[in-house]
Parts: sequence; structure tokens; C-alpha cells
Amino acid sequence: MILHRPEQIEEFTAAGLWSTDHTLLDDLDTGARTFPDRVAYSDPPNRRDLIGSDPTALTWSQLKDAAEGVATSLVDLGLEKDDVVIVQSPNVVELPLLYLAICAAGGIISPVPMQWRSKDIGYVAELTGSRFLIAPETFKSHRPLDDARGWQDGSTIEHLIDLADIMTMAETKPRPDVLAERRPSPYEIFTLCWTSGTESQPKGCPLSHNNWNYGGQALVKSLSLREGSHRQVAAAPVTNMLGVCLTITVNLKLSGSVALHHPLDLDLLIQQINDHETQFLILPPAILRQLLNAPDSALDLTSVDSIMTGGSPPSGSLIEGYKERWGVEIVNGWGMNEGAGLWAGPEDVPAADMRSTHLPWYGLPGYSWPSGISGMQYRVVDENDHSTTTAGDTGELRVRGPLVFPGYFNRPDLAERAFDDQGYLRTGDLFLIKGDGFLSYFDRQKDIIIRGGFNISAAEVENLVVGAPGVADCAAVGVPDEELGERVCVVVVPRDESAPPTLADILSHLRDAGLAVYKLPELIEYMDELPRNPVGKLLKRDIRTSVRESVRSTL
Repeated sequence: MILHRPEQIEEFTAAGLWSTDHTLLDDLDTGARTFPDRVAYSDPPNRRDLIGSDPTALTWSQLKDAAEGVATSLVDLGLEKDDVVIVQSPNVVELPLLYLAICAAGGIISPVPMQWRSKDIGYVAELTGSRFLIAPETFKSHRPLDDARGWQDGSTIEHLIDLADIMTMAETKPRPDVLAERRPSPYEIFTLCWTSGTESQPKGCPLSHNNWNYGGQALVKSLSLREGSHRQVAAAPVTNMLGVCLTITVNLKLSGSVALHHPLDLDLLIQQINDHETQFLILPPAILRQLLNAPDSALDLTSVDSIMTGGSPPSGSLIEGYKERWGVEIVNGWGMNEGAGLWAGPEDVPAADMRSTHLPWYGLPGYSWPSGISGMQYRVVDENDHSTTTAGDTGELRVRGPLVFPGYFNRPDLAERAFDDQGYLRTGDLFLIKGDGFLSYFDRQKDIIIRGGFNISAAEVENLVVGAPGVADCAAVGVPDEELGERVCVVVVPRDESAPPTLADILSHLRDAGLAVYKLPELIEYMDELPRNPVGKLLKRDIRTSVRESVRSTL
């Protein structure tokens, strides 16, 4: 299935940004040939608690053989070229195996989070016309296949496959002639991932082999990762842009070794980091803060070179804390499932204390980057729909280039609105132009707090509050106000529930940090835990609703 427009294919191929013949299956072949006995993927030690079976591992040669066996079995079941296969799986070895097997069979994998239930998965089946759903019979206390049986009638789903059967399918004798016919070109779609669906129905984001090839190579450059010795603990769900790119694509490019971790068991994560001689991790800022507080006797990060974080910008103090304590480089990444990314790594932003607020403006005329990343084009568009490069200006970031998806799957109405008249993807994220070739994430357009006519970045407030004594996690939201339009409310998860930080404590910390007076919070609420989506992003809508109900009840 080729979805990018012919003129895009011609442009990016002519520029050397897209390949005419190299797919991710070629990377699998390279790994199996060059490092046949190296472990490619290993299970989390608590696999039995997750899905009821013992942990296992696959070497690169075993991964290739298993992928070809599962692919042949799927073809025997009736999988057609370009069929979408929905996969709901925790981070276990069958998941990366299925990415490759479904591709080898000529299909398109559509991974969905374990948190999803019938409403979202049923919608995906309806939109894609999928005939195949692969899921575990049990996941902790949930029964995903039973859930699917409840809505299967009347849907297009013909085959419900138990995740436990995948290793048996892997023993199927491959049919090389059939698989050769099904082998995709690099212009064909490899994955169909989904936006979180927290505000509306999920939106499908198809990405081709060439999209993933570009993204994987860019991250290898930005993160200074090493071929042949790459060791990673993967604690991000392998269902979204960042998780797939780092756990699947980058590992394929480097023929590395990934220890899978299904998020999140902090003690188990620490054990895996210590046992795996880990060089690289993906962790959200909230978990990074917890690990930074771990005693030296519990956590050994001496083998770790770098940690990628995202979902929300990490604080400067957090980045500096890892550098000072362990010499670990924290890489601040911004990205989206539609195919866009900016990465502040040690190559392009050597000063650790700058990485929370400075992201490389790739493609800006007159600037090149030590990482060598090129090909993407980003522009900042102000409220009057004019492009600006002036330091201090804020506007929506828009992007085009070899990483960007072709449009929302089977939703031409949404795809048309997603791009502007110059072919740039509207990200919906506001960025501040820092000057000297750098951008700084400001906020989601819909999360801006407007107080007395002034725009306040919730992300800026959150990054400062989370560094206050006694704060484990926080969110900033706007509360309606008749006089000012909105006032800032901080929602705090205290480290010690018996002695939570007061609003006065927070304000003292923010004033010391130099936050402008009009940005200071005027209300505080407390939660035991902040609601987040499957990839760790704050569910601001849920938080706003809860806070506004609480505030109304006190009036």
C-alpha cells in the first residue's frame, strides 16, 4: 500500500532521503547474517504476571526465522496483501516479532495500547476493515480476546489469534516463493499507529518503510548510538512513534539488543537496567525524577550513555542531575505520531542545561547541525498565518519532509485540514523562537492558559513546579474567571501525602525561579496520581474537568 503522493516520492528519492530498495526487512536480514547469535529481544522478567507464560528471548537469526514462519502461517490463514492486522500486546518478544512477520506477509501492523477496550478497538476494526486481531487471552486481570468476542459479530474481524499461539505459528515452514512475492517496497506502509484518542476518536497515522528508515537513521545520529553493541531497556509502549522508532527501527539499524519492559514496575525496571548493562533508555520525565532519587546501592547507571525522554519537556535541573551524578546525557525529544521530531541530544546541544529549552530548528536556512540531520523543513506560523523567524516570537510549528505521514488513514476530511496550503503538517504545538537556530516548546495550542489577555504556557509552569520541594508530579490548568478569563491552578501530587506543599510553598519556589508575576498560580489542588494516556502524556481534559468541578463546589 503506497499512500504518499507521487511528487513526494520523487522529491525525497531524488534528494537521497528515501531509498528505492531498502526496507526494514533488509535490516532484519543484516542482523541475522552479521550477528546471528546476539539476543535481539528479551522478555520482561514478569512476563508470567502479565500474560501467564515464562520469559523467553530471540536471537537475530531466531527472529528472522520466526518472522518468516509466522508470515507464512498468516498467509495460510488467508492474509492478503495490504491487509491491516490489529495487534494488542504488552511489551513482550512477540510484539517486535509481529511487526516483522506481518510485514513479511505483505500486511500492515496496527498496534493498539493495552489500555484500549472495545470502543476504540472496534472503531479501528471498522475504519480499517481489518480481518485479523491478535491479542493475549489474558493480560493481568483483563481478558482481551473475550472483550473482542463481545463485539466481533457484525464486524469485519474473521480471525481472533491468541498471542500465546504466535510461537507455535513461528515453527511453520516458510514458503520463500510466497514471501518473495509479498515483500514490500520501501514506499509501502509498514505501520498504522494511532493518536491517543483522548479528545475524540483515534486517528490512524500510516508510515512507510522510508518514513521509518529516515526516522531511525536520524535518531541514531542524534543520540550517537553505536552499531553492533547497542543495549537498550525499552520501557515505552511499542505502539507509538517514539516507542516504535527506538525499540523496533533503531534496534534493526544497529543490530542491537533490547530488554523489553512493560511499563511500569519501577523496582523491576531498576533490576533490568542493572542486569542488562544498559547503554540506552527511553523514560518519561516523571520516572526520571523517581530514579534520580534512588540510592546508589539500588541503581547502577555507569554503563548508560544516554536516556531519551519526551511526552513533556524535562526540567533543566533534571537533565543536569543525571549529568552530575552519573555522566548520563538526557536527550529531550519532541515528536508526534504523524511523523515529526526534534531531538536535543549531546551532538546538537552540548550544554546539558540548555536541552530542556533548546531544540534544534532542523532545516532553518543558514544552519547545519553536528549530528548531520537534514531534510526536514520546519516553520513557525503566527496567529495571522505568517511565517516568522524572529527571536521571541511564538507560533504553531509546521513541518514537511521525509518523516511526515501521507495523511490520516481513511479520513480524507481530517487529512485535508491537517496540512496547510504549502503542504506543511499543522502540529497544533506552539513553539518559541529562541534565536541562534533553536526552538523551545511552548505548549499545545489548546492547553494555553489566557489570563487577563496574556498567554501562559502550562508546560513552563509545570516544569518549574515539579522542581519544588515536596512535589512528585504536577499539572497546570486554567480555571474560568469572570474578571481575568482564566486563573492558573496547579494540580500537585505530593511526595508525602501527610505533608503536602502549600500554595505559599509553591509560590516561593516560583518567585525564586524568576517566573513572571502574571504566570503565578492562584489555586492549588491535590491528586494521588495524575491521569495520563498510554504513552505518558497528561490527560489535560480530565484534569481540567476535575479541577473545575472541585472549584465550583467550593464557591
